[in-house]
Amino acid sequence: MALSDETTGQVDERFSRLVRPVITLTGTTATVGATYIDAYIVSTNGSAVTITIPESTADAGKVFPIGTQFRIFTKGAGTVTVAKTGSDVLTTAAATIAVNTSKIVTKVSATEWQMV
Repeated sequence: MALSDETTGQVDERFSRLVRPVITLTGTTATVGATYIDAYIVSTNGSAVTITIPESTADAGKVFPIGTQFRIFTKGAGTVTVAKTGSDVLTTAAATIAVNTSKIVTKVSATEWQMV
């Protein structure tokens, strides 16, 4: 099917996967959910911020398929710490993201996340 043969809805669906949502965090805590999948998260708080990944076996954690990613950028004066709950593993050299820095968090197995 040529692009010119597609309906507007089909084109929107195809290209919606190419555009990442931008989520601005103004508070000091957040728990990622379905709306964070493939999102670009910008933290603007001047204090330390904690972003929590729910355990994969909990209902809130079951929404993340393997391969899920989100990028976190620290724009505010406070650092961001990525935390996990339960028995899930977060593989990283440091779970804290410095100011004016970004990291990508990826779910690499059923119970493991990596941050680089």
